[in-house]
Order: sequence, then structure tokens, then C-alpha cells
Amino acid sequence: MAEGIDCFRMQFPLTLDANEYAQQAQSPEKALNHIIQRAEWMGNGKKPIKTTILDARVQEEAAKEEKEKTAVDTPLPPGCNIPAEEKHDGVIIVLNDRRWRIRGLAKNMSYEIMKVNIFVSNAAGDKFHVDTLELYSAKQRSNYIKQAAAELAEDPEVIKKDLGKVLLKLEELQDQQIKQALQPKKKEIVMSEKEKQEALELLTTPNLLQRILQDFKTCGVVGEETNKMVGYLAAVSRKLVKPLAIMIQSSSAAGKTWLMESVLSFVPPEERIKYSAMTGQALFYMGETDIRQKILAIVEEEGAERTRYALKLLQSEGELTIASTGKDPVSGELTTRQYRVEGPVMIFSTTTDIDI
Repeated sequence: MAEGIDCFRMQFPLTLDANEYAQQAQSPEKALNHIIQRAEWMGNGKKPIKTTILDARVQEEAAKEEKEKTAVDTPLPPGCNIPAEEKHDGVIIVLNDRRWRIRGLAKNMSYEIMKVNIFVSNAAGDKFHVDTLELYSAKQRSNYIKQAAAELAEDPEVIKKDLGKVLLKLEELQDQQIKQALQPKKKEIVMSEKEKQEALELLTTPNLLQRILQDFKTCGVVGEETNKMVGYLAAVSRKLVKPLAIMIQSSSAAGKTWLMESVLSFVPPEERIKYSAMTGQALFYMGETDIRQKILAIVEEEGAERTRYALKLLQSEGELTIASTGKDPVSGELTTRQYRVEGPVMIFSTTTDIDI
């Protein structure tokens, strides 16, 4: 920097150097190109002037020339702050008298891919060029620059600089959308002060159990007093370290599903998950659903036939883990990923099977 050279810092994953990073990638060229494109700009310094040789006038002219050169030649840092407007029809970027519209960015959820549809036009809109290309391909960029420059009657160097700025901005937007997609989408439920007061008033009612049974009657559930109370208390146990599991058993068409639905109606929607049936490995991949301290309701026990083992482990161990093979979104290589589902969870189901 002291010699006037622009310096960038390339940041590799923790514990990996350039060679190790390249070796683990399926396409080392693309992987290293990605690191270079996202290098952090550190800045530069002023080139020293030898005052012993130059007189004061020559020194002043040299300093002025150096300042002008730095202002013209210094590249913009990655992620330069150029204005971009995200609309329903794509990303709009205006550079001088040229308007750039980019579509398809939302489909690029890997840092190694930037395949988009780019439309560029002049200020009047009577000259334009549009094409779909992979921006990380130097050959495709070169072809686009030549054709766009010819259509817009512009200098290819101008289009090249514009396209470079557009690429850097798209990388910035892509990084934001990937991070946003990876963030857990958990909606936080906040009770109002009025709701809190009503809840505390209900909780301190001396005849709380009778009040609950009366609420069931008000909702149209008559009879089955003991079963309703047991089902409700089991549902509340979802908040405990060791929640209960409950199965309603009766003959066909005896109203067991109606009883389960009635109990579930007293549970907030965000605290219950209901399925008609589950596959053998469905529970292992429910980490994003977040079933911790919720009710997992299965309409018929037969629908959970293939997941009995997972349900048993979840109830006894309080967690499930499974290793699965898939592609790494950055390197493209096959990797082993571990999925983990945490309990406790309250399990609710019905059955007509007498031999349990």
C-alpha cells in the first residue's frame, strides 16, 4: 500500500489455506475465483516521491499526476455501493444513461452460480440488448459485452465496466438472499397484557378443573368427562421435561378422532403439529419444523406404523439423529450431513387395535 498498490485480503474458511481450500472443491478454478471475487479491499497508499532528484515544481506536478491516476485507476471495492432497486420484474440498476434489468437472481442459491437474464438499454429505450448468461463465465461475459456494445453503439470498455459493477452488486444481493434463506423462520408469538391477565385469572381459579370441563361443554363436547380431562392434562404436559404420550383406543366410529380434535382445539395452533400419516424417516428431517415441546398428533396409529421406532426413541431419548449424504452448496462435493431433532414432544394418536 505504501508503494501505491491496491491491496485485497482473500478470506478462506477457518483452518483452511489456499491449497487445502482448492483441494476440497470439485472445481478448484471456480472455488478460487469465488474467493478472489469476494476479496476484501484494504486500500492503498501514496507512492513516495524522491525529493532529492525532483525540484519543487516537478514534485508538485508529479503529486498532481499521481492523485489523478489514483482517482481514475483505483478499482471500486467488492460490493460497491451502487443503487439497485428490487422490483417484481427483477433488479434495476441505472449507471449513467444506461439501464440494466436483471432477472432470475432468486434462483441462484449457490455462491458458485450466477446465471441470470440481463437486459441493458440506453436512456431513450430505443437501443437495447438482452441475453441469458452465466456471469462467472469469462467467455459468456465477453460475448455479451461485444454484442451489447454493438447494439447500444457504446465503447466496449464502458459496457465492460458497467457489467463488472452489476456483477459485484448481484453478488452482494445474492449473499443477502442466501443468508436470509438459511435463517430459521420462526414466528414469535407475543401475548398482549390483556391476554396475560386473563390467563393468570384462569390459572388461579379455585375450581380450575371444573372450569375446563365446562369449557368443553360450551364448545359442544358432551360426555367423556374423564377422557377429556386426561387428554387435556396430557396436552399440557408438553411443557414438561418428560411429557406424556397418549393413545385413544376404541372401536371404529366411537368418536375417538372427535375427542382428539376437541382436546387439540384447546391448544394454540403454533404449539401443535398434526398429520394423517408419516413415513419411516419423516421425524428425522423435522429439525426445521421445530417440534420441541409441542404436540405431535397423528390421526390414526396405523398412519405411524413405519415411524414407530423413531417415535419410541423420541419419547425415551428426547432426541433423534440421522446422517444423510448430499451435495455441498458451495463446493458441489458429496458430504455427510447430520440432522438432529430435539424433544421433548407430546405424542397424540388414536387406534382401533385392541392388541397393543
